[in-house]
Amino acid sequence: MSRLESFIHRTLKRPYKLAKTYDAGKGQPVILLHGIASSSLIWQPFYDLDSPGLRIVSFDLLGFGSSPKPDWSDYSIEDHARSVVASIRKLKLRRPIVLVGHSMGSLIATHIAHEHPNLVKKLILYEPPVFASETGHKRYERRKSAYLRAFGYIASRQELVLMYSQVLGQRLKGNTAFSMDRAGWLPFERSLRNTVIHQNTYDELLTIQTPTDIVYGRKDRLVIRVGANQLFASNPNISIHTIKEIHGLTPRSAKYLRDLINQRVYKK
Repeated sequence: MSRLESFIHRTLKRPYKLAKTYDAGKGQPVILLHGIASSSLIWQPFYDLDSPGLRIVSFDLLGFGSSPKPDWSDYSIEDHARSVVASIRKLKLRRPIVLVGHSMGSLIATHIAHEHPNLVKKLILYEPPVFASETGHKRYERRKSAYLRAFGYIASRQELVLMYSQVLGQRLKGNTAFSMDRAGWLPFERSLRNTVIHQNTYDELLTIQTPTDIVYGRKDRLVIRVGANQLFASNPNISIHTIKEIHGLTPRSAKYLRDLINQRVYKK
């Protein structure tokens, strides 16, 4: 990192601008945020759809894909969100956006909508790994405890994760958005600890005023959806949906999200 870069971003705390990897269409701006250990490549099924009336834009999040990977960043949700907001503002859009997040991207999207309500018109969270505060729901609490232990274990096992990533890439012949190498370990590990494990997304969702759709995959084993309707019942701005999907984007789930966006944008 050059001295100038350090001065601008570390000393002055100006957020990094992210790599914009896709920008197509005209109309309502839709911003897509990918999840952890991934990149905007995960949205390829969405890019393949015909989406008239929508301007689809995606970024690689801080530390992932082609975006900057500062080794001094905490990769907290605030770090991620500030870079996303700075990158959105660079687009000079004339209307509020539809913000769509997948997995960890959902946590970042929620924080942005919570902190910048005038920026986000609609919020769509696909398979969000939200950990609610104490709920009294015993089944949920058991699963939350197990997931947090598992994620903590993963964050402390660099070689294991790198090996898994290599094996997965070989088996799928590169046809996966999951990407991990030694250069990407630090952003992954810190994002997992400081954005996923330590989060207050649930509390933000309870008070969020932005119309929000939460979409869970029925076959998704990486997030907890048990009791979701009860957990978010107190906020009338939130709608819960369940589709038959795993933790990832497929042509079917991409079409579902596209149609959901159109319903929300053009709803009278």
